[in-house]
Amino acid sequence: MEMSEISIDADLFWAAKELFVYPEEERLNQNRQNMLNLVQFTEGSDLTDIIEFKNLLKSGYFELEKLEVDFTRLFINGVPTAKAHPFAGWYMGDEIVFGESDRSILNFYAAYGLNYDLSQSIPADHILVELEFIAVMLEEYEKSRQGLYLKAVEEFIDGHVTKWVPFFAKEIRNHAETVFYRGAAMIVENLFNRVLKEIKGREIDG
Repeated sequence: MEMSEISIDADLFWAAKELFVYPEEERLNQNRQNMLNLVQFTEGSDLTDIIEFKNLLKSGYFELEKLEVDFTRLFINGVPTAKAHPFAGWYMGDEIVFGESDRSILNFYAAYGLNYDLSQSIPADHILVELEFIAVMLEEYEKSRQGLYLKAVEEFIDGHVTKWVPFFAKEIRNHAETVFYRGAAMIVENLFNRVLKEIKGREIDG
């Protein structure tokens, strides 16, 4: 059976990755349209935070200093600790960064031909790396139309992402002081849920 076209693409995940990169005005403006496309893909909710996030992107007025402070509090060094740790191991009981979760995800990447640079300063189970992995898998699918890459995305989201990202997103929503990060949390969680549902609803050939 020929597989019908899938509406998701790698650009959605590259855009989602930008939500969790340290905020810089030029970069935010360069990626504003891609972020708006991401909102459009994941919307269908009238929740205030998503509406305000969309309006913020349209305006292009980010209040950079507030974003920088919020980013640092949430993801780096809040007092006494980051408010929303951006890597899976924290939510899975690892006592250290680069722990068991990191090793497990490194093996998963390798099974699909991706060798993560071990000299990187962030673990393989960091939200930035996981979003990039999915983007690369979707790019490979777009080039080859080999269903194994969609199966990798399905397995990764269903077997791993759903076990930690909802908790990560909840911590962001609970502690973020800016519309940008409250909206980002809801949008990235919606993205994973919608993509997983869509892939599961498709006939995937090998």
